[in-house]
Amino acid sequence: MAKLKEPKLCEDRGRFFIWLNPKERHYFKSAETRAEAEEQRKHYLANLWLANPAAPTKSGRRSPPIQKNGYSPPQDSGVGNVLIARLAADYLKERRGKVSPIQWDNERRVIAVLVSLFGDIDAATFDINCLRTVRDVFIQKRYVRQKINERVRNIQFIFRWGVSYKLVPPSLYHELKALIPIKKGEYDLPESKERQTVSLADIEKTLAELSPVIRAMVIIHLATAARPTEVCEMRIENINRQSEDLWAVKLDHHKTDYRENAETKTLYLAKSEIDVLLPLIGERTEGYIFRPIDAVLYEKQRRRANGAANGKKQPSRETRDAERAKSPKLKVRGCYSFSAYRKDDIPNRHTIQPHIRPYPSPKTDTLPNGYARQQEHTHRRPAAPLSHSANR
Repeated sequence: MAKLKEPKLCEDRGRFFIWLNPKERHYFKSAETRAEAEEQRKHYLANLWLANPAAPTKSGRRSPPIQKNGYSPPQDSGVGNVLIARLAADYLKERRGKVSPIQWDNERRVIAVLVSLFGDIDAATFDINCLRTVRDVFIQKRYVRQKINERVRNIQFIFRWGVSYKLVPPSLYHELKALIPIKKGEYDLPESKERQTVSLADIEKTLAELSPVIRAMVIIHLATAARPTEVCEMRIENINRQSEDLWAVKLDHHKTDYRENAETKTLYLAKSEIDVLLPLIGERTEGYIFRPIDAVLYEKQRRRANGAANGKKQPSRETRDAERAKSPKLKVRGCYSFSAYRKDDIPNRHTIQPHIRPYPSPKTDTLPNGYARQQEHTHRRPAAPLSHSANR
């Protein structure tokens, strides 16, 4: 995709404006000089991108663009010369792609509240009382205590990031760190509840309803006690077939591999797990063990078998299938994502690329009314597809 450019400031008979698309302008009517218009332009684009980071305009242009080569501070930036809205927008652009979409969306929600209260002030003038005001908003919404403390840490990290680029003074970050987290029992806030384990009886019932690929993933997940992402990213070339009754699978990535002295993690599979994997591997010598395309093909074969049992296909259906075979539009990821593995046993809705939203929709910018209750009951979300499928 071509690199998108940030709209530049234009002037027409003493009026300053920017082009949002070939047919739409935005005028800065209160600006009397070009310097004032340039400052209003920066503030407007920061708020526009923060409120709607992924929505294209009528012409398909996205504004402002995402910097893929790392963040570089603007030439006119400096300590005491950056608004909080600008600091927050630059922070989100720099973080996008470096963290998971879920974490990025959580940070964006926190920043939306921060900018709505203090977006027009200089970042250097933000203090601990302002941070306490933002926290009071979360307290009034009755968020879970642990989530409130986490959101406060997110705001503190934004200013820590600003210190690393000399956008805010270092003393400000140390001042914000002095805010004491909310302790258990304070403000009568709800506590997050631990997730409940799934019984083996429910697992056995669930396995009978899953597709062969997901069924094998659940069996390996249960036998090795690995993390879901580790099961999804298991590769054939990393298997050490020590014997017919024991395999050792080396993981390319795991949760603590970012540490300097991190040890390599290996999963050991016994004869029962090996027999489950052999039909999936087949004659392949490399690639992911658990592929969404295998589950998609299995589901297609199952539907065709049911259609053949019900009767002959219509001529229009045969013509359509032949056209699709010539130019297939189905694009499937190489491996399962954690979200696809967790949500459903049929991957069509979660692993096919056209249906994936790598980042949240701009329609969710504002916090929903039930967001606090949703966070309070996050323990109901299963860590694997076991309880989800069992409850259906």
